[in-house]
Amino acid sequence: SSGINAEYGVSCEIKKWGTTGVTNEQGMCVLAPNVVNSYFFLLFWFVLIAGLLVNVFSVLFVTSRHLFTLGGWAALTSRTSLKPTPYQRFIYFESGSSGRIILEKIAANIPHRTFNQLFAKTATIIERQEASNASIYRNT
Repeated sequence: SSGINAEYGVSCEIKKWGTTGVTNEQGMCVLAPNVVNSYFFLLFWFVLIAGLLVNVFSVLFVTSRHLFTLGGWAALTSRTSLKPTPYQRFIYFESGSSGRIILEKIAANIPHRTFNQLFAKTATIIERQEASNASIYRNT
């Protein structure tokens, strides 16, 4: 029989037979909840492992996409229908991984025509500035 015990919460009466006869002992009933909990923990472990694998593959994919700049450049030009100038290509390859990430995020979030105009204007401004800096250094 089961009952409520103030010390344990749920208690079970256990009958033991021995040389002195039958004795009743009070114990804690934990077997049924533990069986159910074990299935929940098993399910949670599978979900945890699946989530971990998905995250690892996602990190590897994004990292490889940003580290391999030639593939990123091809994806950017094809996605935006960009007709790049040599200086735009130079900017993309020299901007570092964080600069490439910013360019890709801008290209993904604004209209392609606007991105093409923005990138062309930015490249022109930077190209002029580089040219003026080069002429200053030549004259000194």
